[in-house]
Amino acid sequence: MFTFNGGSANATAVDAATTALLGNIALGGQPEFAVADGRGKVFVNIEDRSEVVELDPRELHGAAALVDRAGRGASGLAIDRVHHRLFSVCGNRTMVISDAERGKVLATVPIGGGVDGVVYDPRRGLAISSNGEARSRW
Repeated sequence: MFTFNGGSANATAVDAATTALLGNIALGGQPEFAVADGRGKVFVNIEDRSEVVELDPRELHGAAALVDRAGRGASGLAIDRVHHRLFSVCGNRTMVISDAERGKVLATVPIGGGVDGVVYDPRRGLAISSNGEARSRW
């Protein structure tokens, strides 16, 4: 089990069965959402650096960042495990779609403001961002 710690810019690994502390992983920035690919990798958005970092949960270390500089202020993160796609939603009204295996940005699409989360629906093949942008009254 992992906790992602914005204040200390790291992740903490805990054994879920015994609650023993297994270690910390330095992330180099403030983590937001994380996803697991089901094949042994964990990915986490680093909000203040506009990056996605790949973690190796077995070895308790972070790999090189998958840079997605097209988005600023990355918060929500979702994954398509079949096609190895990451969906990062960002404060600059952008969803960045990356290849999780190659670390390449595949596309950027516009989204609304006030974004926080994103989900991927594998049955429909859709990534959906939640946006809380306030609408002005006329």
